[in-house]
Amino acid sequence: KGKGVLGKLLTTAKPGTGLVLVNINNVLAQYDTQLSGRTAAHVAGNFTKIDLQKWDIIYTIVVDANVIEGPSAGGVMAVSVIAALENKTINRSVAMTGTVEEDGTIGGAGGVKEKAKIAKENGVTIFLVAINQSYATSVKSETECKDVNGTNYCEVKRKETKTDIASELGMNIVEVRDISEAARYFFAE
Repeated sequence: KGKGVLGKLLTTAKPGTGLVLVNINNVLAQYDTQLSGRTAAHVAGNFTKIDLQKWDIIYTIVVDANVIEGPSAGGVMAVSVIAALENKTINRSVAMTGTVEEDGTIGGAGGVKEKAKIAKENGVTIFLVAINQSYATSVKSETECKDVNGTNYCEVKRKETKTDIASELGMNIVEVRDISEAARYFFAE
């Protein structure tokens, strides 16, 4: 419906056999969300240099929604695994949206402005996004018509406008390239 929703991600890392589980209880999760959790665990293992074949990673997603879909929580899932493996405290005034690729790169996500807005409403002061995602783009169509020898010719022109999300919402939006950059904001070291 064009609105962001706040979700909680609880991540547990415990000695095990390399399982990666996504617990969503009464929410339908699409396969890409679950795949994103696996990729995030892999990235976190590489980042920490910890062999995840000896650990089970359990994500618990608590959200007031019927369906969660897409890989846009991948970046924050990777950060949460790093925190669980290294017993680090996450800065709760930081939030993030963005996919995570196998090499640790943070990729784009949809609905950045809506997600940033709901994050701000819930006390977040720094919102991390992928490179080139700190602006919202809107497209406005205008129709120009003219009469040529009794025939009305019309042309639809599309005008694209970029809006700085940080200025519009009055919050700090930070673009990050990879999981290393994101980790610097999440961990108070």
